[in-house]
Amino acid sequence: MQSSLRNSPVKLRISLFAMAISVSAFVVIFYYREKFNFYATNALASAGLVYALYLIKLNHIRFLLYLIISLWCGLVLWKIDLDQTIISIGQNGITLHFLILYVVYFFRVHFPLRDTRTLLFRIENYLFAAVLFTLAVWSQGRSAAGAALIVLCVATCILMGEFDRKRKYWVIAVSLAIVFFNYYSPVLMGERSYSAIDRVAISGVSDVRFTLWVDYFKSLTPEGLFMGNRDSNCHNILVGYSRENCNIHSSYLRAHQAYGLSGVVMIVVILFLCFRRLLKLREWFAIFICMALLARVATDEAFFTTPYLAVVFFVYSKVMGDYSSADGRSGE
Repeated sequence: MQSSLRNSPVKLRISLFAMAISVSAFVVIFYYREKFNFYATNALASAGLVYALYLIKLNHIRFLLYLIISLWCGLVLWKIDLDQTIISIGQNGITLHFLILYVVYFFRVHFPLRDTRTLLFRIENYLFAAVLFTLAVWSQGRSAAGAALIVLCVATCILMGEFDRKRKYWVIAVSLAIVFFNYYSPVLMGERSYSAIDRVAISGVSDVRFTLWVDYFKSLTPEGLFMGNRDSNCHNILVGYSRENCNIHSSYLRAHQAYGLSGVVMIVVILFLCFRRLLKLREWFAIFICMALLARVATDEAFFTTPYLAVVFFVYSKVMGDYSSADGRSGE
């Protein structure tokens, strides 16, 4: 695996993408006369994390995922509310960590197996998806629950393909039971009186995230289009706690603010190449995992402008690198 990345043009491409995004961020910072910040070097740091992921042993990645699942389930059983204990990282943030780790786990451990995946692999994926959906619902994360539901549905379909008609119905029944349990069971986390499913009904279309999207494009100027819109409104969080943070509640809008148009174009190009390659390989489960992650970060700003960007580079490296000779091409 390490040699496939080292001996292919993927390593050079990742470096070029990282440099282009970082340069774009530096131009935006200089244009707005702001202090130098980590956005200008974030992409370069993310590229370094990609190479580090290739050095981590497979069993260690698998163990880390199991460990996080165990710790999170323990918090649920002990009714520990992270919003009260670790104010900057609530349940919704933890589910994003979990989903990102699962994406890394999938593309690092199981994606290269392709047609040699066993029934045990599909069952393991299904169990991970079920736990992810359960935790997402009771974390009150609406976007997290939506993304987890996508993964659960796809994992269900994948597992159904392993059985005959009678057992297929059992898989469907178990999946419906999981959804039913999470909708009707009592709240597990702390003293919370509602879940992510309830929050969808409570907020509707008046949620601040929708307002932010509308405001962002209403206040967009020609300069803001190329250099990132600094005139849009935001949602103040953590009022009175050390400092008030402005949260634009969208990784896509935040990426445009930090990197400008050219940086966003680079990210879109990477994602386009990944999906095109996955379509050629007919890797449907991988496609839906990526779609779930992109849907998840649509309502959370902490992704493209943090080291999480490494996940985008990593998926690109696996899709374009490991299978560069699968159809006689050189990664294109």
